[in-house]
Amino acid sequence: KATLYKWGAAPSYLIGMETAEKIGIAGPPPGLSVTEGRETVHQLSLRRGEALLLVSDGISQETALRCCQEGVGSAPGEVARKILDLGQLGHGDDATVVTVSLGRAEQI
Repeated sequence: KATLYKWGAAPSYLIGMETAEKIGIAGPPPGLSVTEGRETVHQLSLRRGEALLLVSDGISQETALRCCQEGVGSAPGEVARKILDLGQLGHGDDATVVTVSLGRAEQI
């Protein structure tokens, strides 16, 4: 289980085995003439086969969502690589993607 606090960041994306869903909305960073109450809180529970992608604002929302929708059922790293490759075209801003997913438990 996870709690995702969003305030002033680009949306995140939850990719399942059959769907991709945008979580949160983009907004200005905290402290930039923004009134309180702009934060959102999202509760989620990752299941095997699902991945949460946290994307920086240097990547367009349209690119990120399209890549996530096209990447349903793919490995999270492959989707992140595609987002980065397409997101860096013609932009001077940072481009970062973090993936969170469940893997097999390692036995020691």
